[in-house]
Amino acid sequence: MRPGKLKKILIVEDELDVRAMCVRAVEAWGHTAIQCSDGKVAHEIICDNMDISLVILDVCLPGLDGRDLINELRKDSRFKELPIIIISGYVRIGDITQYLEMGASRFLPKPFRIAELKDYVDKFLAPSTGTRSNETTPARHSHE
Repeated sequence: MRPGKLKKILIVEDELDVRAMCVRAVEAWGHTAIQCSDGKVAHEIICDNMDISLVILDVCLPGLDGRDLINELRKDSRFKELPIIIISGYVRIGDITQYLEMGASRFLPKPFRIAELKDYVDKFLAPSTGTRSNETTPARHSHE
């Protein structure tokens, strides 16, 4: 990451080992990682920190699950373009499509490779010439 280009990334994951892995990676890439394990807390953090540039979000969470958090964020005009990368091991292909239609930017099935996550983080945080891309194409549908 180039100096002066640091971004804040919120990692919302209730599995401690997965959350810790994501935090280490995000920080190694030069970004600031904010972390929590509860969807309701995540919503509060996002509302209180308007400079969060991206959310890495698990689906099954206490407080407010990933689906409900996406719905809440997309109803709020301040967060319509906030990139959300879903990470989960508990969904079917139909669920992936539903998350993307609800407003998730990408879906990454667990277990995932850090290089895959980095590709998406880089894509969504790259400087753009226009509006932020919010593509709705799933990364892949099966575990490799």
